[in-house]
Amino acid sequence: MSIRFIITPYDPKNWETTMSDLQINIEDFKSTLVDNWKESEVEVTPKGGLLWSIPDGSSVGCRGEIQSNRQVATFAPGNWTTYREFILWYRKQIPERYVLHLFNSSSMDSLIISAQTNIGDIEQFVSRM
Repeated sequence: MSIRFIITPYDPKNWETTMSDLQINIEDFKSTLVDNWKESEVEVTPKGGLLWSIPDGSSVGCRGEIQSNRQVATFAPGNWTTYREFILWYRKQIPERYVLHLFNSSSMDSLIISAQTNIGDIEQFVSRM
């Protein structure tokens, strides 16, 4: 089983009792993703989410989705450079008033992704897992 990374607009430790009013505009997100990664493939799901794949040379790249609730992004990094870039790019797509938490499918410990978060912060967080 591969590890998936998840970004939520709430602390994952409180997911059962916390709600957010974030609603990602799927069409805007799709357009901006393709503008940033021209070679990406995107598909709107029947339930209103979005699947994407960002190839990276000979690597699988980064595959992920915006879930149908339009609040949660999940992805599996194939190429570590692409996934780090994706995390920082994703933060820029979501209004700053939303506190974003990055965590993986095997732990509820999270990294808060802010406008000041950098690749070093992400690498340090991932290395602790």
